[in-house]
Amino acid sequence: MIKNTNHNLNGVNLLDNWLKAVDKYADLIVMIDDNSTDGTFEKCKAYSDKVIIKKSKYKDFYTEEQYMQQEVWELIRKNAIDGDWVLAVDSDEFMEESFIDMKQSLMDNKGANCYSFQFIHVWTKDAFRVDDVWGYRWAYRMFRFYDIDFKVWLRKGIHFGGLPEYVTGYHHIPTSCGAIHYGYYPESMKQSKSDNYLKYSRGGDLVAAKTIMDEKIRLITFYDRKKIMRDMKLPALLNKNVLNEFKQKLGEASYESKENNN
Repeated sequence: MIKNTNHNLNGVNLLDNWLKAVDKYADLIVMIDDNSTDGTFEKCKAYSDKVIIKKSKYKDFYTEEQYMQQEVWELIRKNAIDGDWVLAVDSDEFMEESFIDMKQSLMDNKGANCYSFQFIHVWTKDAFRVDDVWGYRWAYRMFRFYDIDFKVWLRKGIHFGGLPEYVTGYHHIPTSCGAIHYGYYPESMKQSKSDNYLKYSRGGDLVAAKTIMDEKIRLITFYDRKKIMRDMKLPALLNKNVLNEFKQKLGEASYESKENNN
């Protein structure tokens, strides 16, 4: 899913970097554009023959996201066969480099249908946020494709129903790889996200929306996370005990920050 934003990071358009990153591990890049007006659609279409992109018939991401996700799924159905693997990431989400090394072994695992990845909200140039609803969540991102209708969830709100309903019934296997989310960085992104999410969110997303601009937050540096992973010698796949130990060590490494603006 690509939204109508001109998101720049360190002077480079984030979408440019995202296309280059996904190109390293995807056979096809299937996208829906929400009628952007900043050249996003044209840029993606011209990037590579790998890109399959369509303009959505819907225009309001905040109220019609589920229907846009349904459109993505219909495009995937036209270009995939049963048993293929789908990696579901938005254009502000980057898989860690370790994903390239583990990708093939994940796909070759005949006993697996779905993998989850630590969802990491970048908050400053060196750290990610972990307090309350922001921390230690492993999100479904990679799953086997089956040609099944996408059912729009009855539950409404931002980010509800982003995956085909059948995927939620899968047992997911946690991995040591992170999905790095740049939706709240740099600082200019936070206030606009807060305003829109407070207006349209429900449930857990509304709880998170109310805390976006909190003055006191908890962070973990990327350096400390990598050190913990090295010290624990984390494998690609995490069993329950290892996952809990990893979460505990991450919690111990977190620190309170009063600077929600770096």
